[in-house]
Amino acid sequence: MWFFACSEKNVHVVCPNVDKLSQIQPNLPGPPENSETMIDVKTEMKRNIDEAFRAIKDAAAPIDTLILVYSGHHGDSGFQLLGNDQYVLSDNELCEQIQKLHNVKKVIAFLDCCYGKRLADCGLGQFKVVQFCSSNPGCRTFGTQDLGNSPFTKVLKQAFTRKANDERCLNVGQTEEKECGNCKELDTDIITFEKLAKYLEKHMKVFGEENQCPVSPSFDATSMNGPDWVIGFKMPCNARLKFNVKKNGGMQDESVSMKDYKMDLKELKRHFLRMLFESK
Repeated sequence: MWFFACSEKNVHVVCPNVDKLSQIQPNLPGPPENSETMIDVKTEMKRNIDEAFRAIKDAAAPIDTLILVYSGHHGDSGFQLLGNDQYVLSDNELCEQIQKLHNVKKVIAFLDCCYGKRLADCGLGQFKVVQFCSSNPGCRTFGTQDLGNSPFTKVLKQAFTRKANDERCLNVGQTEEKECGNCKELDTDIITFEKLAKYLEKHMKVFGEENQCPVSPSFDATSMNGPDWVIGFKMPCNARLKFNVKKNGGMQDESVSMKDYKMDLKELKRHFLRMLFESK
């Protein structure tokens, strides 16, 4: 389970701050039932969840959006955080935690699990709620060993990164093409939640047909107005970041292409350092 918090500055785009990120997962997979280890793991999981929500609630900087990402099992009783019904976080319990976040306006949930309740029906009336789920009430979520993750997680990641990383679509098979016809759902300057939902639905339908298993993700949104539908924007050109680099002869303008800018600050410094040495 992942929690992201976005500041007020990011009202109209999904742009998480890595400093406000929490990842919650069990330290030990599948401990024996009723063992002391199971009790310790459950206690630690509950503490980590409580701490993650408390950190968001007590954040000094204003927060606009909570992004919740869950990948795991979900049954009639709720989210099975240890992969079985030994420790379950019910849909209502999750919503009760969110209800306490008075500094949050919008909740975006990506749930890679079997369908549960609509979060909007669990007492989140004061929030704008966007909910994606990898299945609907009529089908189950499934994955394959070849993928490593379920198709929902793979396609969701692909939607945001495939074109930028110049990667092949999961559904192109053995062809030489890098994108399938359904990739054009996001071939637009403005990306909205509705377009992302169509992208996920069409890609997963193809995957389900190939594996002879019904796959149908669900999408729901409540209390959203015009700008709230926008996830982000795609730049129509190859933008460049300009830097002033101080050299012995004075200041010199250097630039880095956004297309090639996949480095952290340390790597960026090394990049410019190499440029300075090569220029001599």
